[in-house]
Amino acid sequence: MVQCGDFQVAYIWEGNEPLDNFKITYSELHAQVVNFSAVLRAHGVRKGDVVALYLPMVIELAVAMLACARIGAMHSVVFAGFSASALGARIIDAKCRVLVTADGFFRGTKLVDLKRIADEAVLVADEGGVEVQSVIVVEHQKRVSVPNTCSSPAEIRMNPIDFNYTVEMAKHKGVDSPVEWMDAESPLFLLYTS
Repeated sequence: MVQCGDFQVAYIWEGNEPLDNFKITYSELHAQVVNFSAVLRAHGVRKGDVVALYLPMVIELAVAMLACARIGAMHSVVFAGFSASALGARIIDAKCRVLVTADGFFRGTKLVDLKRIADEAVLVADEGGVEVQSVIVVEHQKRVSVPNTCSSPAEIRMNPIDFNYTVEMAKHKGVDSPVEWMDAESPLFLLYTS
């Protein structure tokens, strides 16, 4: 059923370069949230679990947060400027089995290699007794402009526990993923202080 606000813009994303931008309507956002919640369920995320989100400011961050809420999982957003040890410590504390990250992003002319940092954090977590079972990777670098003064994007090494966000979304498109109703006092997210 189409609602009157379905085709209004929900988010406008603006990238590092002036021509890098993207809009998503409420209807499109809802479809992506339902889709990604099915992806999370397929990766074993259940009510009460915590999913680590180590992403730049991209639409997929909002999608992942809302998808976690839809299935009753908590999300823990970790600032994309934090180190592998900081991310690993948060994964250990929250006992996250799933991490959502991106290949990388540009901040000014600097390339931030998120995937490399995430890989190191997974090792830190493993050494701390928490095994991350799935790392879902958003391919962000290929859809944005490379700053003139910057070298080309980093090469991404995919590990056996890594899954491409776009491929996973396509694989689970149309899969029913109903809302998991929660108590009013149930936690929605974990937000660590620095």
